[in-house]
Amino acid sequence: MADALHAVMESNRTVYSRTVVNRLQNEEGVIKASEHWQDDKALPLPAQMLRMGAEIAAVKTDGIQLLAAVEVAHSQAERTQDRCRDRWP
Repeated sequence: MADALHAVMESNRTVYSRTVVNRLQNEEGVIKASEHWQDDKALPLPAQMLRMGAEIAAVKTDGIQLLAAVEVAHSQAERTQDRCRDRWP
């Protein structure tokens, strides 16, 4: 089941990268993608879209979250370490 979920998440991120970001930013030059997408009035990065989807899924599934065994974003380091400590010894 975990492999299937990973495949779906990876596929969604790839589709967003190729069909939305690549086309609008690189091919047509309509809008750029930015880490600070709200301030820059830009597209969210693929990883940010994945995170936003995970936040919606957490609400709908009563707490399922995307967690990494290693720090992904420095700003989330302490939170990630605390949550992972209970799950991965």
